[in-house]
Amino acid sequence: MLFLNILKSILMLTSLLSELSQQANFSSFHFHRQFRAFIGLPVYKFIQILRLKRAAKDLVFSTEKYITEIAFSAGFENSESFSRAFKNTLKQTPSAFRANPDWELLNKLIDLIKSIYNIKELR
Repeated sequence: MLFLNILKSILMLTSLLSELSQQANFSSFHFHRQFRAFIGLPVYKFIQILRLKRAAKDLVFSTEKYITEIAFSAGFENSESFSRAFKNTLKQTPSAFRANPDWELLNKLIDLIKSIYNIKELR
């Protein structure tokens, strides 16, 4: 069942990106270029940061959940890709973050997301 939810999320995201491209009257390729120019991040990285933010919160505040379950609920295909992305972005493994979270780095990530949303609100 969890696999079907992940698949549904991926398909929804793909159709969302396609729909956004159409709404902007851009090709998918041009939409990605414009998104990166405007936001400063590629679409996939922006989405990954949002997923990691949610996962980091779940790691600390939902200790009854397994890390694999958190990885799937955050939209990652498997726990290995989640762990790799988490460590590359937050400089800690998910289990190390759960045991001793580096809130400073997580807050920088959240501030980055907030600044991106503020840019979008100003225009």
